[in-house]
Amino acid sequence: MICGSRILAVVLVVTGLGASIADAQELTIPEQLRRAGESLHSRVGIPSGPPPSVHGILAETEAVIRGILGAPKSHLSEDQTEVYTDYTISFPAVLYLRPGVALSDPTNVTVTFWGGEVTIDGRTFSRTYDLLPPPQPGTECLLLLKRIGQHYFLARTFLGAFGIVADEVSPLVQKDGFAGEWRGVTTSEAIRDMSTRLRAMHNPMP
Repeated sequence: MICGSRILAVVLVVTGLGASIADAQELTIPEQLRRAGESLHSRVGIPSGPPPSVHGILAETEAVIRGILGAPKSHLSEDQTEVYTDYTISFPAVLYLRPGVALSDPTNVTVTFWGGEVTIDGRTFSRTYDLLPPPQPGTECLLLLKRIGQHYFLARTFLGAFGIVADEVSPLVQKDGFAGEWRGVTTSEAIRDMSTRLRAMHNPMP
């Protein structure tokens, strides 16, 4: 709990663990802060139900990037109803691009996560998702990405982030049983399996 702030009740609509905030978005975040007259914090719990298969993540994936998360920078979404946090990727390596997809600058990649904290007129609004706690800068990751507008988001909202520690891969999402085939395998094994599946799914045969 954040001292001196009100905790908001939030409704999470879940489809295969892809999420959207419902009902709470009748007001923009600046409007919510003006109405409350104080700082606000919302926390979204982990959805119930079985974990999704990796097939749905791969179906959305347009790019796979390996790199190290830089310093986070939070901002409002274009419609001002959500907080996003951008991480610049240090030493990005592009491991897969879906046919027809191109990065404007493969050496300068920014990934957008849901959630974060912004200050507006001296009041703070923060939103956290228990399903994917804010990753720490300096974390090495495999990131499965989908472009929406001008941003690259994680595939299936939260599910496309995998940490790399001691050359082993594990999902950053806090959901038991998710992506068991990629838990604890070496980085090269995970990349090979992801790439093989993605090419079979998205790359047309000659």
